[in-house]
Amino acid sequence: YEINEEIGPGSIIGDIVKDARLADKYEHNTIPLLRFQFLTQPAANLSVDPRSGLISTSGRLDRDVICAGFFTCIVPLDIAIHANKIFQVVKASVEILDLNDNSPKFPDPRISFQVLESAHPGATSFLIPEARDPDSPSNAVQSYELVAEGSDAWRLNVEEEVDGAREVMLALTDHLDRETNGHYHLQVVAYDGGSSPRSGSIDIFIEVEDANDNSPVFDSASYEVTIDENTPRLTNIIQLRAQDADWGVNGKVQYSLSARSASTYGHLFGIHNSTGQVFVKGAVDFESSPSYHLTIVARDSGSGSVPSSASLLISVRDLNDHAPHITMNTLLARDTNRSFVPEDAPIGHFVGHVIVKDPDSGTNGAFNCSLENRAFRLEQTFPEEYHVLTTKELDREQRNEYRLTMRCVDRGSPPMTSTKHISVVVTDVNDNAPVFREASYVAELFENNYHGAYVTRVNATDEDEGRNAEIVYGLGPNDLAFFDIDAVTGVISARDSLDRERRSEYNLRVVARDNGEPTPKTSTVSLLVKVLDVNDEKPLFTSAVYSFGVDENLPAGHEVGFLSAHDADSPPYNQHSMFLLPAGSLSDAFEMDDDTGMVRTTRPLDREQQSVYELIAVARDINSPTISSTATVSIHVMDLNDNPPFFIFPAPANRTVQLSHKVPLGHVVTQIKARDRDRDSNGKIMYQLTQGNTEGVFTVDPNSGALSV
Repeated sequence: YEINEEIGPGSIIGDIVKDARLADKYEHNTIPLLRFQFLTQPAANLSVDPRSGLISTSGRLDRDVICAGFFTCIVPLDIAIHANKIFQVVKASVEILDLNDNSPKFPDPRISFQVLESAHPGATSFLIPEARDPDSPSNAVQSYELVAEGSDAWRLNVEEEVDGAREVMLALTDHLDRETNGHYHLQVVAYDGGSSPRSGSIDIFIEVEDANDNSPVFDSASYEVTIDENTPRLTNIIQLRAQDADWGVNGKVQYSLSARSASTYGHLFGIHNSTGQVFVKGAVDFESSPSYHLTIVARDSGSGSVPSSASLLISVRDLNDHAPHITMNTLLARDTNRSFVPEDAPIGHFVGHVIVKDPDSGTNGAFNCSLENRAFRLEQTFPEEYHVLTTKELDREQRNEYRLTMRCVDRGSPPMTSTKHISVVVTDVNDNAPVFREASYVAELFENNYHGAYVTRVNATDEDEGRNAEIVYGLGPNDLAFFDIDAVTGVISARDSLDRERRSEYNLRVVARDNGEPTPKTSTVSLLVKVLDVNDEKPLFTSAVYSFGVDENLPAGHEVGFLSAHDADSPPYNQHSMFLLPAGSLSDAFEMDDDTGMVRTTRPLDREQQSVYELIAVARDINSPTISSTATVSIHVMDLNDNPPFFIFPAPANRTVQLSHKVPLGHVVTQIKARDRDRDSNGKIMYQLTQGNTEGVFTVDPNSGALSV
């Protein structure tokens, strides 16, 4: 891609989906699932949209800051494309095109020189500081112009040095006469190479003097020396010599680095002012630069010294002083030692993107890498890039973290080794259902419990972690009418008071559900709740009222009838006794067997004495507390014909009836009355005349006993 510098944030540069032709590689419905991100942050303010794959600017792009001094400014991009099991790295680059937005600028706005009037034209020159322009080389300084109004004594010479710098020299072209003109005011203008060139200038003031007319001359116009990288500081590496034909201070040579060399390499190299001995001043690193081009300047100590220069090429010999540098990036973090992999990841799942760099050259910079763990492997994707992939299925419940060691050894002599310790954290997937500690549960609870009474507590565990291991307890829908369960603790309690006599057992279905995503897992266990008995039921007769009949005059011990009682409690609380309560002066005529409930007579009964016995039967619990119930027992004495009739009238003291001789036929003379203590047919009386009515004068009604004429 190409883009001009200084464009605003949000400017679209390219479309990875289109330009990488992802539609040709992946299914149509897969494209919207792809996600995009930089594996390493670019040097420029660039961003990639994680969903659309559009590359755009995220801030101001200043090429002169990003790639100062380079002909081209190319920003490499490593873009990770991933979705589910897809992982791909696309390499791209953005070239930032330069705009001519900077003007040339000299280090100082003005400079002064002194020159002897005896100076020879063509042999006298002054070094003018080079103008700087931070734009790209094509838009940087291209030319210089001398503005010298009213004077033809000076000319501007521009020469390009070995290191690419320009040496701007102000040369004398004519003889000077201090008495005629003792001062010159000149101006040098620098122009850049833009389509609309920009410029900058420096004012030059020259004072004409007498003196020194020879410049130092180096033994050689150029020098070369080779040193090892990491050469210790203050080590002398080469000595340069220059001779000056003048005498005294005018012939005393002083050495220095040129202004350009001093500003660029003065932190690495120095030169002794008087001896010309060049020495190491800082850390020289082959990986930073394999060679250095310096310009050495020699000046004499006289007034109006005219400098001379020589070039010095310092070559750096590479040593194997760098071990490979290992960096790992994941989809979640850059330059990290930790990666997260779900436990259900398939074999070959992406763990991390590894970049290995060795700044040494040749075999010193070549390396081999290995991974010390059989559960993972390295796959080389580019010469200095690897993917860490899984080689087997992972199970967090068996092992939740793997510690890998990646080792890279370069081929230098002696070889240098780097290791990187990588922690692979296996993240949980909800692949385990809760497991109850017991295969089934049995609990006991006394009946008549209070509301909310504790029954038992169930406990389940889940080998997952986090929300996948958070357990919520519940009961089956049919069980909630009788019991409650605490969703967090698993404590089961009775919702209401239970009655063993109504239901002695409850078979509950307890459910444990985790909070896993996307689908919770559940397990169930059976719970048998046994309701324990208490003595809360009284024995009850099978009938509230019993009615029996028994013939009179039967001997004692005759069985009248059977009473039965039942206690709904369980043994031993259902044990009870039965007996009869006294009821009247004749209630001793009966007794009841405590075990069988059989009622018997204790003596012969006389119906005419008492025809009905009303008794109270009691069934009483023999446990504590004592609880009892009663039933009414009616015993009817059945009549036998054991009593003769007896006359009420006539009676022995009154058996005379007076009658007129004139009574008509059918006249009732009197009412014969008799009674029989027996009942029903045994007590029904029939009347008849047995003696004294020989004449047949009287008749008696057999039913009513009316005696008529």
